[in-house]
Amino acid sequence: MSFSIVPNGSGVALKKNVNLTPASPGCSIVAGSTICRLTFAIAPGSYLATIDTYDAIDEGGNMVSHGERLPLQIVADHVNAVPLVLGGVPHALSVVPGAGIITGTQSAGFTVGGAAPLIVNATDADGNTIVGAGTPYAGSVVSGSGWNIASAPNAAAPDQLQITPGAAGSAATLKIAVAYDAATCALPGVVCSVTFAATSQPVQYLFVADCERTCHTGSDVPDAVDVYAAPYTGAPIATITQGMHNPVSVAVDASGRLFVANCAQCFGSGVDTVTVYAPPYSSSSTPVATLTTGVFHPEKLALNSAGDLFVWNCFQGCRYDGADTITRYSGTLND
Repeated sequence: MSFSIVPNGSGVALKKNVNLTPASPGCSIVAGSTICRLTFAIAPGSYLATIDTYDAIDEGGNMVSHGERLPLQIVADHVNAVPLVLGGVPHALSVVPGAGIITGTQSAGFTVGGAAPLIVNATDADGNTIVGAGTPYAGSVVSGSGWNIASAPNAAAPDQLQITPGAAGSAATLKIAVAYDAATCALPGVVCSVTFAATSQPVQYLFVADCERTCHTGSDVPDAVDVYAAPYTGAPIATITQGMHNPVSVAVDASGRLFVANCAQCFGSGVDTVTVYAPPYSSSSTPVATLTTGVFHPEKLALNSAGDLFVWNCFQGCRYDGADTITRYSGTLND
C-alpha cells in the first residue's frame, strides 16, 4: 500500500509504503474481513491523501486500487482516527443473463426474449469481485433501434441492469461501463467497459397447469400455472398462482397474453373464470382481465388468427345437465 499525503495549498508530500498481510501488527480479521490500523505522525492541519494498493510488497505485482483520495483534518492533541475502505481497479467485466428469457454469452452474444436484467460482475487483477454500496455500472446502446438498457442500476440490485429488446429479429450492440476516472482506466490491464451483441427473439414458453390445492384434499400447494422457457430445462422461470382455481386449459395469443380456464365448479363450488395474464411473466403476475360472463365449466380454450378467444363450456360432455356451449370473445375481450 502506497500513501502520498500532501498538505492542502502547498508543501512537501509525505510518502510512505506499508506492506500488510492479515498477520501484520495492527491487523485483525473481523466478520471475514481484514481490518488494519496504521499510525502516522503528522503535524496538525488539512491534508489530501492519495492511496494506491498492490497485491505484492513494495508496490509490486498487480495494482488492485488506484488514486483513492481522502481529505484529512488533523487536530492537535487528539487521536485522529480516519476509517477507510478501498475500492478496486477492474481488470475484467463479465455480463451474464439475470433471467431465463435471456440466453447466450457475453462473447457469443445474447438472445433476448423480453425485458429482463443482466448481471454485471467486476473483478480485480486477482479475480476478487469488486463490491460496495452500489457498484457504479452504466449501460448504453451503441446501436440498435428500439433497444434500451438502464443507464444506472437499481439501488436494491446494484449488480443488475435492466435490458429491453427492440422488435423481434432486431439486433443491437450494447455497452456496459464502470465509472472510474480516465487515469485509472488508462492503467495497464484495466478494463472499464465492455461491448457485446444482442438479438431480439420471442421466447417460446411452455405452460403447465397444476391443479394442486383444489384437486388434492389437504394440500397446501396453491393451484398454479408453471412457466418454462426454451430449452425447457431446469426449474420454471415463474409459477403464477394469482387468480387460479383448478386451471384446466391454457392458450396464448400472438401478443403473448396467457389465457387460463379455471373450472372452480368442477371441484365443488366457486366462480368459473378465464383469467388473462400479460408478459413478462413472473411469480407475482396478476390477471389483467378476468372473464366470467358466458363461462361455465370451461374445459378447453382456442384462439383464431384475429385474436378471438373461444371457450368450450363442458356440460353434457362432462356429465352435467345441459348442452355444451362455445363462448366467443373478440380480441378486445368483449363478448
